Amino acid sequence: MFARRGSGLLASGSSLGSITGTLKVDINDRTKYSKVVFYYQDADRAQRVEIETDADADGDNVYRIPEAFSSPAKAGKAARANAKELARGEVTASVTVLGDPAIEAGMPLLFADVRPRLDGVTYVIKTARYKLHENIGLRS
Repeated sequence: MFARRGSGLLASGSSLGSITGTLKVDINDRTKYSKVVFYYQDADRAQRVEIETDADADGDNVYRIPEAFSSPAKAGKAARANAKELARGEVTASVTVLGDPAIEAGMPLLFADVRPRLDGVTYVIKTARYKLHENIGLRS
């Protein structure tokens, strides 16, 4: 399946649908990074060169990619991908929903009546796991 990560779309471009509900949720806030610093090896000058790219204007930390890349273009591409990944990972949550086997990874999730920072914001489900319990039934 080739679909843009975090888009909430299938490879065909159609929507996965979404889940809305009041859920029990455990929140893990992550650090925001204002810049991503990356390096490339300048063969002509035989030295490692540092380059910065902006990440999140609200952040106050710097994220460093320690390995050196062979060119500024490859380093820049890696830095942009890391900046996007960091933005996606700002808030993580573990959610338990009873009895809804329609939930799947990649599907948008909207919180309702959880807390102001979360309510109404679209998040994307990274992993969906199901457990079948003898006394309870299906749990997702």
